Amino acid sequence: MGRTAAPALSRRALLMATAGGLAAGALATRTARAQSAAPALAVTSANADLVADFAWARDQALAWVQTGKDPSYIPSYWAGLTNRPAFYSRDVAHQALGAHLLGLDLENRSMLATFAASATEARLWYPLWSFAFDGSIYRLDYRGDTNFVREIPAVFELTQKGVEQYLWTGDRAYVDDPTLWAYYTNSLDAFVTSHDRNGNGVADEAGTGNIFQGVATYNEGGEKLLEAGDAIGSQYQALLAYATAQKARNDPAGAAATLQRAADLRSHFEATWWSASAGRYIRGFNATGPLTDFGKENSWFMPMKGITAPGPRTDDYLDFVDDSVTALPPFNIEAYTYLPETFFRWGRLDQAWKWLRYVADSRAGYPEVSYTVIGNIAEGLLGIRPNAPAAALSTLPNLPSAVPWLEMDHIPLGGHDLAVRHDGAASSTVTHHAGPRALKWTARFAGEHPSVRVNGRLLPSTIVTDESGRTLSQAVATIPAGGQATAEVAD
Repeated sequence: MGRTAAPALSRRALLMATAGGLAAGALATRTARAQSAAPALAVTSANADLVADFAWARDQALAWVQTGKDPSYIPSYWAGLTNRPAFYSRDVAHQALGAHLLGLDLENRSMLATFAASATEARLWYPLWSFAFDGSIYRLDYRGDTNFVREIPAVFELTQKGVEQYLWTGDRAYVDDPTLWAYYTNSLDAFVTSHDRNGNGVADEAGTGNIFQGVATYNEGGEKLLEAGDAIGSQYQALLAYATAQKARNDPAGAAATLQRAADLRSHFEATWWSASAGRYIRGFNATGPLTDFGKENSWFMPMKGITAPGPRTDDYLDFVDDSVTALPPFNIEAYTYLPETFFRWGRLDQAWKWLRYVADSRAGYPEVSYTVIGNIAEGLLGIRPNAPAAALSTLPNLPSAVPWLEMDHIPLGGHDLAVRHDGAASSTVTHHAGPRALKWTARFAGEHPSVRVNGRLLPSTIVTDESGRTLSQAVATIPAGGQATAEVAD
């Protein structure tokens, strides 16, 4: 498959041109320094472009690691514009998965804890927007406790991504550490209470459009939104994550109450964020009412976060998002990095692949690009869903026709070292290289199939419906350390 032309890059990406990504010599030096922190993560595939994408992304992502480069630096990696030596909350949230896969767990914990500790009552429970690599406040984005850059979605994304790291690593610090736990709790209680002017349970902002006074959306175009689609979608996912953390802390009653809050928020969204006249979801509200045109992040975050309901509304809205982004002149590459995740979630494999290709082909030096390429291979194409505390995972082949087969090797899942391979849509293999105990693998396949063959043994499949409304057939295998299992659809 020939490589498509890289897209033109705009404001944020153009700033990257001064660094040229990284000069080859500097890239090699930084990669060598960071290599010892990473497992030998590897990708092989029938699609040569995808293999090259991974090799580029792995080296580029490791090159951004800052740990040990200066005695004053905390464990960290670059997450933001490369003319700003800092890490940003929005960027860290989206780089954390790729960082984990590359062995950068210490960095993830360090940076998340730094943001968590900064969310004080004086700041109305917002975390600060950015920090220098030594852990000090990055002053470009901070002028005082009532005058600093802040955007609602980041508040909730840090909670969601912190709990997701617990599921990938099994590290109980992500649910037990007092600073992190207080942050998660405050993000959904004190923060929402402090930012809910109309009392509807949805975090909002004053509608100034000024990022130093607080805005409701990641779209920094100055639009004066009171409530935004990316904020409510992120709030929904944070509630789901918080319930997971409560279960991990042996609080089933609290988890049930939080899941009810999530269900109530989704019901509120479905009832009040749909425009019958426009025939599509509302992306936000300003002082004059609802908006149904295209608003970039505040549009596609709604399906990306799964707050939209399976069915025709979401199907049509995903096409609206795809058509709208395609029709626009290129904008900041950071925003495009979320699009593969949006379409993978809903089983829209061709559209997901289209935008993954766009992001990877850019070869942009903006750090989020390399980290999200890696993350989208694991959770997107391979459909991995982790549960390290239970020594378990599930997989779902999400391969477009351009990728006949794909394998990612040396995937860290808690203390386990795994390989996951899919051959088309109907055959999957997990190799359990090493681990402290046997691994429970749920092999999932799209469609309704009466049986699945696991290591040659025919098993009746369990038919389930996933979060996007897709019908899946699944079977469970237990794989001892050093073992391997192959599951195949057996129609």
